Amino acid sequence: FMDSRDRILNIIRSYDFKIAETFQKLNIGPDKLNSYGGRVREILDKREVLGKKIIDQDLTLMGKIDEVRSDTIRELKKTQDTGLKLHSFTSTPATPRRVKTTKEV
Repeated sequence: FMDSRDRILNIIRSYDFKIAETFQKLNIGPDKLNSYGGRVREILDKREVLGKKIIDQDLTLMGKIDEVRSDTIRELKKTQDTGLKLHSFTSTPATPRRVKTTKEV
């Protein structure tokens, strides 16, 4: 998961870098710059799709973590309850304390 996520993030960084690098290299006027608008929009749309994939993966992972956490808490409670019940069956009853009579005092 982490490798896949890192690869997607690197691709997004790569897009940002390539866009900036390309426009810095080009010495063009505003009219010519507008002609590249469609292609830049495509690239930014691709970037948005990749970002959404990362968010979807993060949400899926967080959901799985919550599931495991809930299951673990449930199991711990069950184990604790079972332990308490077993302890009540296996513990020896308290020995009654002998009350001193007036003669012994």
